[in-house]
Amino acid sequence: GATQTYISGLTQDSLNAAAIIGSFGPVNASLWYADVSNQLNALSLNVNGKFSIVSVDLTHSTLKLDATGSKTNSLSKLIVSAPVGPVTLTAGYATTDKDGGLVAFDDDASANFQVDQLSLNGTADSDAYLLAVSGTFGDVTASLTYLDGEINTNTDITETLVKASYPLAKSLKATASYSMAEVANADTDKASIALEYKF
Repeated sequence: GATQTYISGLTQDSLNAAAIIGSFGPVNASLWYADVSNQLNALSLNVNGKFSIVSVDLTHSTLKLDATGSKTNSLSKLIVSAPVGPVTLTAGYATTDKDGGLVAFDDDASANFQVDQLSLNGTADSDAYLLAVSGTFGDVTASLTYLDGEINTNTDITETLVKASYPLAKSLKATASYSMAEVANADTDKASIALEYKF
């Protein structure tokens, strides 16, 4: 149905949305479509499943802003993971269209492909690979993630993220992270410590 909404600075208008969701054996699939009249239309297809110990997740998302005419942004990503001994190994690949890769108004959206500092959302003619290892060792949950790619045709990017979490109490957890990113030979570091309390 149609409702009144306000999306990230866009003018108020009618929003129409529809979804098709289903499962076929070990495969789950969903197709989402949204249209904001005189503003945009968006489509996202996700197919995921677990085959033996290997999990596969494929997403293709598109966003077309009416103001850009026939230009359609798209971002496709594939994530594969599997447990190996005490750790989980993850590999990923993503690519964006030459017209643009804007598929979400928030980089934290599931349609995006990012580590911590770097993101493919909003970049055109880009692609990136991701490798990660994670596991729980005693009370500590830790992960190491590495991304390598190219954005906007010819700008090289890399990022390495180290993250660790430790329970300080039954409902209190501390998480520390450190990221080193490089975009076109310009380096940036980012460190953070967060406390999470669950009621």
